[in-house]
Amino acid sequence: MGNSVDTSNYVSALNTAAPLIAKDSHIQKNQTRKTENTKVKKQKTFLDTILDSNIQESEESYYEKKLEGLNPEERKKAVDDILAVLQDEVYSSGANLAENVNEETINKYKKAVKSFVNFALQHSLNVKAVTSGGLNPLKQRNYVIVKVIDEKIDKLTQELLFNQLEKLQILAKLDEIKGLLVNLTT
Repeated sequence: MGNSVDTSNYVSALNTAAPLIAKDSHIQKNQTRKTENTKVKKQKTFLDTILDSNIQESEESYYEKKLEGLNPEERKKAVDDILAVLQDEVYSSGANLAENVNEETINKYKKAVKSFVNFALQHSLNVKAVTSGGLNPLKQRNYVIVKVIDEKIDKLTQELLFNQLEKLQILAKLDEIKGLLVNLTT
């Protein structure tokens, strides 16, 4: 009986340490997964950025090619149709953003709004620079005259932006927060 070893201390130490070891290994696995997911997401967003810019350029050139060679009446109808498609894209991406706020839906929404506004501005406004004031360069004034070509397109753009105002304000706040985070890291 003098040769018996008291193992109760060892057992209690193992019982105490086992959950800590399991917790540490679980934390390490989660950190490894997060790191791997972050790497995959970064690569994916870089690829998406490249693809999105190519898609956006191809969409814009596609719309412009669609308008080439049309008489003014057909061109106006085609512009209205394209604007309707772009407006639907803004509304659907806005609905997706409202349901699921993440970086991908935010970028898709920004892209849709940008495409709509750029196309509408290209086909509804005519900008003209005018210099007045005579020959004296000190008295000359430069003016920019913006002439609305198509009131309907201008009104549609205003309505769309007004209807999407809440989402645009959210995006502005997100961009502001992102800028503050960048300032903190630099």
